[in-house]
Amino acid sequence: MSTLDQKPDDLSPQRNLPPVQPPTAGFIVQLFVIPALVVLVIVLVWLLFNWLAHMGGNPASYVKAMKANRANSWQQAYNLAEELQQNETARNDPELAKEVAAFLDELLAQPLPPAKDPVRHERDPRSEEVQRRGFLWRRGFLCQALGQFRTPQQTLPVLLKAAAPHKDEDELRIRVAALQALALLAENMRATRPINDPRVMQSLIRASTDEAPVVADAGTFGLGVLGGPEAVKRLKQILREARPADVHYNAALALARHGDSAGLDLISEMIDPATKRSLTEESEKARSAKQARLQLNGLRAAHQLAAANPKADLASLIPVIQKVQASAAPGVVKSEAGVVLRELQARTEEKQP
Repeated sequence: MSTLDQKPDDLSPQRNLPPVQPPTAGFIVQLFVIPALVVLVIVLVWLLFNWLAHMGGNPASYVKAMKANRANSWQQAYNLAEELQQNETARNDPELAKEVAAFLDELLAQPLPPAKDPVRHERDPRSEEVQRRGFLWRRGFLCQALGQFRTPQQTLPVLLKAAAPHKDEDELRIRVAALQALALLAENMRATRPINDPRVMQSLIRASTDEAPVVADAGTFGLGVLGGPEAVKRLKQILREARPADVHYNAALALARHGDSAGLDLISEMIDPATKRSLTEESEKARSAKQARLQLNGLRAAHQLAAANPKADLASLIPVIQKVQASAAPGVVKSEAGVVLRELQARTEEKQP
């Protein structure tokens, strides 16, 4: 019989397919349970390694290793600073803080290794550079570590010493690290025992007047964290001084956190997509990242100012924020802009009669 004489059912594509059967328990195990177990094992292994990496955790051993003065002592100082971020018990240990502070005090009394030794330089061009850099890093990380403690009686004296002006230009890094540590210490103590030591205020004000922008920036930021009438007065003075844009921006952000709108024009400048004042010296890639960071900081400052000062007139920021939403800003910036814009629009509507 020819193929034309076959019945329609014989030509059906399902004719040669196997019969459909419900999945067996073994098939379900292979399809779902085994992959789930594999994922679970991977997650458990990752958690184990993460736990082992962070349990490392004996701050006293890091101090002992640093005192051995090995080549990697700067790494031990870094490990100590990292450990203190998550070790609440160690952060409140006055004896440990005293030991770390005493060690930093010893290092501050030592002169920096020479920048270049002609005899050794011929044998190993990197030897002096590596030694000097490690010495600087160790001091800087120790400052960071001391900023994590909540025992100002033990840590303040040496941090104030490190934050004092230095003759060696390379030691600006140490001064900046110490100023940042003072700000961190003030933030850590805010909820329990706010720092009222006038030496801290004096140190930050002195730094805010420094000719080196990186020092002035750190001092300005610290004043914003410390707060108080004297700090606010100095921050307003900074706005009127001939300073780099980043120093001005830090002053404006600090004032906004304290509910003062004196830096409102600068906050608007930070948010505005057309602003280029602090971006001219950056590479194209770095410029985009920094602009996004400035816009986020400006938007958050607007939110903080609105919360801290219900009477502040922030309507001038609305068209600037709308420009951000119409720009090619990153999604995270536009999202923040949308939140702040709705908040300011609602605030403006409430004030209208």
